[in-house]
Amino acid sequence: MKELHAEDAVTFYGSVPATDIPKFTALADALIVCLSDSPDLGLTVPAKVASYMAAGKPVLASMDGAGNAAVAAAGGLSSPACDAAALADNLLALTRMDAAQRAAMGQSAKRVLSCALPPQRAAAQTGTFYFWKAAFDAKPAVPLM
Repeated sequence: MKELHAEDAVTFYGSVPATDIPKFTALADALIVCLSDSPDLGLTVPAKVASYMAAGKPVLASMDGAGNAAVAAAGGLSSPACDAAALADNLLALTRMDAAQRAAMGQSAKRVLSCALPPQRAAAQTGTFYFWKAAFDAKPAVPLM
């Protein structure tokens, strides 16, 4: 970050206890998930993606498969796994949005997730490949923006 002069814009905290994650999520302007291009990682929507969508923050994803499709369907910015240039383009696109656009992106993610995974079913079905595949293969039940 020093060589990019971005110390004031980006902070890396490293690993934190799971109990602290909601605090960091609340502080974030946007949430980013980057996964490798392993075929196995593309089979499901990771719980992290669902958590990010539920937070109502803009979501940026650099991943393949179901997680990428979920973020895109919810109006987030997605790029293929390990494509640093595409991720950088999405980060720049996010910085060029005004606050209202970013807020709408976050609310869209939250709305789409709530349609795909109602709270009463969340505990029983989070991470189930078949549920997520069916939820995101279909068109969202609500407009994205």
